[in-house]
Amino acid sequence: MLMKRHPLSDQLQADSVLQSFNAFAAPLGLKLSWPKTKLQNVGAGDPPSTILIDGVPVEGVEDFIYLGSKQSSNGYSRLDVLRRIGLACSVMNSLQRVWKCSSLSINTKVHLYQALVTSVLLYSAETWALLAADMEALETFHMECRRQMFDVRWWARVSNAEVLQRSGLSAIGDILRHRRLSLFGHVARLDPGVPAHDALCQMVDTCEGGGW
Repeated sequence: MLMKRHPLSDQLQADSVLQSFNAFAAPLGLKLSWPKTKLQNVGAGDPPSTILIDGVPVEGVEDFIYLGSKQSSNGYSRLDVLRRIGLACSVMNSLQRVWKCSSLSINTKVHLYQALVTSVLLYSAETWALLAADMEALETFHMECRRQMFDVRWWARVSNAEVLQRSGLSAIGDILRHRRLSLFGHVARLDPGVPAHDALCQMVDTCEGGGW
């Protein structure tokens, strides 16, 4: 049987859940900041309507920034990827004097790039749901940064392969693969009963073939 979601029903349910959570938190000495609270439908449906909790409006949104990452209603990471590229580009531009400094070795510039730019670009990247277009945008930015570091102009006819060899930096895809495997291993080694470990095991068991 298929059931059609009703906007009013969803709004009443959200209101009930938030009111119950507020009542549960009060005896513990916790006070929720409703102006900072947002309502979001993930994966389906229009943005929920704004509701009033204790006389304060709780806004329904399509996307918002949580712990430094931009959360999108469609479940993908396109908006967060573009935001991260913009932030990393700002850092890259602020270091122009460093990249143009001839007294610094390539190795030093690479280490500075990894510490100051890549860390901003790939913040929380282990959890991204990426499309091919997102990977292409990340790799393009990564290549432009390396050309900028080594002052390789577009008219110099220097291939991307040569820039890669000169920098010694891995492609974004390889960096993401290593980070995700590290996160997977960390969660897999957690003790049974830990929510993250149990959720991973449940997901693995439901995959075709089952088991690790």
